[in-house]
Amino acid sequence: GQPGVTGAINVRFHLPTPLNTALELTGRVKEVRGRRNVMVGEIRANGVLTASCEGIFIHVTGERFLELRESV
Repeated sequence: GQPGVTGAINVRFHLPTPLNTALELTGRVKEVRGRRNVMVGEIRANGVLTASCEGIFIHVTGERFLELRESV
């Protein structure tokens, strides 16, 4: 429910992710500190971790978010 902008994203590829296979994607909030939200996620194929990521997202007001979106 918090609009935000991406500050950074880091993706680590552990193994090739197979095609035509059901994937399990999970994500969670790792940390919230002021306006800074750290999120982490994983992709698994057949129970095997193929990729993981961590992203930093900066909370902005709804008004500021609309301003940024319109400037693109």
